Amino acid sequence: MSKIELWLTHDNNNERFMFPVNPSQLDVSNGTKNQSYMVHRLGEATVIQKGILNVYKFAGFFPKEHGPYCGVSPSKLSQPWSYVKKIQEFKSKDMPSRFIVTGTPINVAVSIEDFNFYEKGGDVGTIYFDIILSEYRFLKAKKITIKKKKATPPKSNSRPNPKVTPKTYNVKSKDCLTEIAVAIYKDYMMYKKIASLNGIKSPYTIYPNQKLKLP
Repeated sequence: MSKIELWLTHDNNNERFMFPVNPSQLDVSNGTKNQSYMVHRLGEATVIQKGILNVYKFAGFFPKEHGPYCGVSPSKLSQPWSYVKKIQEFKSKDMPSRFIVTGTPINVAVSIEDFNFYEKGGDVGTIYFDIILSEYRFLKAKKITIKKKKATPPKSNSRPNPKVTPKTYNVKSKDCLTEIAVAIYKDYMMYKKIASLNGIKSPYTIYPNQKLKLP
């Protein structure tokens, strides 16, 4: 049984935190249908449709005191307002954050669309919240190359070498394992094999100029 953790990171994982208490439900909408991930105990891993930007919604709380419902140790539990401040900082910055749910395919760049928080009577100090994250897609200009017609060389019996998958990869700024897997293997699930080969564990942190071995 894998442990489900919800992480929000920023600036290529230089800033990050784990939600101390898992929500009872994570709602995922993609414009055509809604999907729910029950993450309190185990979580159901569902492959997200490609080509559609998803919206992630959930509600939860930042506890004032540590309890059995916390997914972090007492020493790692921050004060409720520090979590609120961190989310507000992420929301105000120009670059997107990254939302990660371990044990599921969810590891995506997101913008924080809405974040509401409040206290309840009888539980002063604990901050309750609801948050909406929208998947963020990086736009790249398509390069158009005009090829000049070349004279056809004489035929030879030699055959060109087939394309060989590189054995290593140098991590670039803003790279993540799923994007590397798609770029090299056209299969984002290969990020698990890359992580395993390089001894990288959840939340799958990588750094610029890091050399990764490829399966």
